[in-house]
Amino acid sequence: TVRGSDSHHPLKMESIKTNISIIKRRDVKIEKKLQAVNELFLRGGKKAVPDLIKEVINPDWKIRWLIVCSLVYIGEDALPELHKALKHKNWRMRGGIVETLSVIKSKKSIPHLKELLKDKNEKVRRYAKLSLDRFGIKNVSVDDLK
Repeated sequence: TVRGSDSHHPLKMESIKTNISIIKRRDVKIEKKLQAVNELFLRGGKKAVPDLIKEVINPDWKIRWLIVCSLVYIGEDALPELHKALKHKNWRMRGGIVETLSVIKSKKSIPHLKELLKDKNEKVRRYAKLSLDRFGIKNVSVDDLK
């Protein structure tokens, strides 16, 4: 059983898409959006991870916060998709994923975070350095930040 998944009533893919649609709509109240994120997390589990990741850059901070919390709770099961998202063209996405990885704190993420020390965006490089600091890796020089 995947953490965050209700094995008795798993969420079907069409329900995942419906919940993502609710989260993106501007005319939907925040309470309904938060309920949609909660549904994705509780019943979608691992199969909802790619869609949850897409919302890491949602304009509403409450949604972003709940998305990150959901991904952190899913934990290591979310790592393959999170690591893939570190290649996203949007620096805010990469930065949000770095923050998520620093909370999950899996050693599997260290090589990916080290790679981001060479990112073209200064903020992403700084986020990666701070994340590595949280892992206790302090010997990264400022020169490594490009």
